[in-house]
Amino acid sequence: MEADGPQAETFYIYVVGNSSTSGALTSNVIARNLGGILHYVHNHIIGSCPRKYGIDRIRRFEVTVKNTQSLYTQRSGSQMGPFMDFQAGQCVSEDCNKTWQRYGYVVGCKKRSSSGYKPAWYSFPGECPNTPLAFKSEDCAFDFPGGECDEVTGGRDCTFSSWKDAGEVLIDELEGRNQTLGLQEWCGQGNREYDPDIDAGLGIDFWDKKEDQTFINERMYKLAYLFWKKFKSFATRVTEPCDQEEHRRLSSS
Repeated sequence: MEADGPQAETFYIYVVGNSSTSGALTSNVIARNLGGILHYVHNHIIGSCPRKYGIDRIRRFEVTVKNTQSLYTQRSGSQMGPFMDFQAGQCVSEDCNKTWQRYGYVVGCKKRSSSGYKPAWYSFPGECPNTPLAFKSEDCAFDFPGGECDEVTGGRDCTFSSWKDAGEVLIDELEGRNQTLGLQEWCGQGNREYDPDIDAGLGIDFWDKKEDQTFINERMYKLAYLFWKKFKSFATRVTEPCDQEEHRRLSSS
């Protein structure tokens, strides 16, 4: 049944991190769905020793989103806004200002159905979304408040809640690597998490066959299982608003 206005949705988003990122930004950033974070790790993080950016874990957050009536009205019933790219805390897409002015500080998403991971990206415009992290100020935050708030209303500056920590899974435990050795030492013995030239790992097989749907499904299942096993106070299944948005768009085309 078609919604008759903006709806509040609570769901999980995922980002990568390490031991020093517990206080990382929770707005003016890009987050991903479960398949999206695995797609990112598989394509951009593993394979080198050390891993790129020192990444060693996948962090999960719970967030509530309710976008604006302006978005819903002007985009034919859309619940999610257009995706905006962020780099170093700054929106770098061409239509950043136009989007905020037209709809308010809406949360956006985009989905890539061509990958077996079915990755989705979510954008969260916070304070001073058009300003690089190093140059944000109190004055800027007052003039450009962004969409983060405590109790989501769907107002132009209140479209998403502060992220709630919903646990983390270390990449080592996800892939089943021998944790008695540090990654550097393990690689020094000739092992690799994943080598794209052979589409397989050396000394480990979790990341083998990157595009094989059966292997992709097993990786996604294991990550979901570990979050369930370690953090049972959180819901096992939640909505995927970008999936719903894609279904709505395809149904109306």
